[in-house]
Amino acid sequence: MVSIKLMKQTTTKPIRLKDIATRAEISVAAVSMALADHPDISSETKRQVRELSQVLGYRRAGIYLKDEPPQRRLERIGLVMVGGRWGVPPHSNLPRILARHARQNNYRLEIIDIESIEHPDQVIEQAVGFGKMLDGLIISGYADERLLDALNEKNIPCVIYGHILLNDDDIGRIHRVGHVVASDEIYASQVVVARLLKLGHRRIAFASENAPRGLCHWQWLMGYKLALLEHGQTIDLNLIAITGRKFAGPQIIQQFSSLADPPTAYMVPDITTAHSMAQAHAASFPNAESLNKTLICGGSAEMIEMLGMDDYPLIMENTEMISMAAVNRLAELRRSPLPQPTQLTIAPIIRNFP
Repeated sequence: MVSIKLMKQTTTKPIRLKDIATRAEISVAAVSMALADHPDISSETKRQVRELSQVLGYRRAGIYLKDEPPQRRLERIGLVMVGGRWGVPPHSNLPRILARHARQNNYRLEIIDIESIEHPDQVIEQAVGFGKMLDGLIISGYADERLLDALNEKNIPCVIYGHILLNDDDIGRIHRVGHVVASDEIYASQVVVARLLKLGHRRIAFASENAPRGLCHWQWLMGYKLALLEHGQTIDLNLIAITGRKFAGPQIIQQFSSLADPPTAYMVPDITTAHSMAQAHAASFPNAESLNKTLICGGSAEMIEMLGMDDYPLIMENTEMISMAAVNRLAELRRSPLPQPTQLTIAPIIRNFP
């Protein structure tokens, strides 16, 4: 007679690539490449990794459509930050939110950052190498057409989270490459400037640390200019300050306050500049009214909270909606590549506006 011992069921953590790499004494990247049957990995290493993955119970998760070809299944997606670093504000929350949306669809999210953008060829090499090991990429930061062209040539499905960095001589390029899911900053900026004009403000300034063509701050600036023109206002270049450096609030406040007809409201897309402007204004004009009604700020929720700017008028991207849309768009591209580029814009969140 066979006796069976009943044991209390326990919950175990899922096996990760790191667990296999530790047992095999190789890097996580090598494990990922071995499982993807990458030609740069030896047959012996591939065999060892496959055996270990079976013994440890590693499972590559994925949701598949009925009769969907295996090569079109989306299982492992990559998140790439170009020109920044994950884990530090303002880039702390996005990986967590994207990971949650990926997990809800049984996709595995893997993350890298390419902090230095001084050598574009190295950026392309790293992004393409990462993309080859996965089923598709979501790219945030300084994604330009060269990077997108390189990914397209390798047939790596790719979605841009945010906007495409444009060359000065080819603004129309955005309509010919890439699949973009982004916050509609142009529209939001137009709405806010129109509201300020309706409230009686005729001198509205724009200030930013930078405004790379095509990216978020540039989108704000375009919306600002369009709204002024639509309402019959002149674009006064004296009311536009692109400083090229961080924490330039004192310089900006001094520049604008020295005008014969200074501004009565400000559009500032980066929260660090807005914060330094608010501090400089309070120090320079202690008896004046606070800017917390007329300084329109943009930035990530984590930076806004960190700097204590919660009570200022805010334009914030809807990270939840953009993340969900980016994951879904990547799954669509994996199943059925789209011959034409697409751009999906999602309305930002506007808060505390008078």
